[in-house]
Amino acid sequence: MLKRLLTILIIICMFPCGLLYAKPVAASASTQTKAATKKLTEEIDSLQPGAKLTLTLPEAIAIALRKNPAIRSDYLNQINSKLTLQVAKQQFIPQASLGMTASAQDNDLFGSSQNYATVSPGMTWNTPLGTSFTATWNNTFQSHNLQNDLNVTMTQPLWQGLGVDVNEVALKNAKDTAELAKLTLKSSIISTVTTVISDYFATQSDELSLISSVVQMKTDQTDVLDTQRKIKAGTQAPAEIYSVQSQYAQQQGAVQSAHNTLQQGQITLANELGLRQGVIIEVPTKVVIPKIVPNMALCQKLALVNSNTYASDIITLRTDQRDLLTAMDAERWKINLTANAQVGDNTQPTPIGGGSNTLNTEGDTVGLNVTIPLGAARATLHNAVAAAKITEMQSVITLNNEKRTLYNTIQTDIQNIQSDLQTISINERSLKYQKLVVKATREKLIHGLASNFQLTTEQTTLNTDIQSVITAKSTYLTALSQLDSDIGTTLETWHVKVNY
Repeated sequence: MLKRLLTILIIICMFPCGLLYAKPVAASASTQTKAATKKLTEEIDSLQPGAKLTLTLPEAIAIALRKNPAIRSDYLNQINSKLTLQVAKQQFIPQASLGMTASAQDNDLFGSSQNYATVSPGMTWNTPLGTSFTATWNNTFQSHNLQNDLNVTMTQPLWQGLGVDVNEVALKNAKDTAELAKLTLKSSIISTVTTVISDYFATQSDELSLISSVVQMKTDQTDVLDTQRKIKAGTQAPAEIYSVQSQYAQQQGAVQSAHNTLQQGQITLANELGLRQGVIIEVPTKVVIPKIVPNMALCQKLALVNSNTYASDIITLRTDQRDLLTAMDAERWKINLTANAQVGDNTQPTPIGGGSNTLNTEGDTVGLNVTIPLGAARATLHNAVAAAKITEMQSVITLNNEKRTLYNTIQTDIQNIQSDLQTISINERSLKYQKLVVKATREKLIHGLASNFQLTTEQTTLNTDIQSVITAKSTYLTALSQLDSDIGTTLETWHVKVNY
């Protein structure tokens, strides 16, 4: 049941070729997928310490993406940045307000009472150009008196604070903050996937090493028994037993060491996947090596487009440029044109006839406010501009350096992949010939042309060659995933879709 559920879930994570690069399974209906995901989580959470769980690499990645705490935290931060951006977008939308108060006063001494009530709707509107409008309508009710006035004020900056670029700084910063949160989440996912791949290949390599060590230990045990029979039959000297017994004892130690290394790797992988402590992860030991020779120029272009670090540096540079714009704007004279219009009336009851009398008021004013920074204030503003320019230049240097570093990193990754492919080929040839050497040495031993010491020496070399092939394959596969990570295409490779 668990394997079937895993198969349904892991449709988003597949390499494009080979056993580790299998084609993705067609997605099932969303209802079925959600049900399978829920069931899968319950199955994994129900595993008890000591339980064994066999996982393919795509399955391991899918589990890690669901349970990794760093990804969850970054996802929540990304949601928070989206909310902050929504607030920033309200900056240039008219904002309405409504204030109301009511009170009653009863004076027993004079037998009088006063009732008060105010209703004050208002509106403010800030435009991207820097113009601001404020309107308030105050309505005051006092006993039988009604007083209301409408006050509209417009403020237009003529130098400092004038222009779309200056006034949209906060909005653009909020957009970049939201974009940085997305990049952080993407980086966290890529880092998790890359780490899982590395740990998975390490565990796979450890299992292969253990299997190889066990096979060799059994061969050494057989050699000890054969040598004992030959000594008993008088065809070999008694001293011949020492070398094969030593080889057998050494191989027993190698098996124990390989078993301990595998256990440590399994614990590391289980922790990375967020599984319960004590759950034993087993991985398939069949490895298919895809021979991939990446195109250097194409990989470098892709890295500039997809690299999270490079994109973050670009955002940082944009932010610093806006900070410089803000500092330069603050250094200008503050010249504001202000216009105000006020209309109101006051209605009071007349003492005779029970009627009312209304007094109308209105007035218009226009003003010009000028503020010129002088002395220490001007020096402070000038220093802020200089500091902002320096910060911007440093960001340009950082961005250019990151570009060079990224190019060098991609070049190094590709060279490592090419070198690892050659190492695999060389080690496999060496292993092939060493097997023939061991076989020939055994034939010589049968005919008395070689000693057990020679055989154990060649067998030790064979064991080293086997481990070299296993290590080279694991290193090559890890190098491929590292190149994928440095280019920034890990999510695309594994068909991981992030809902920002």
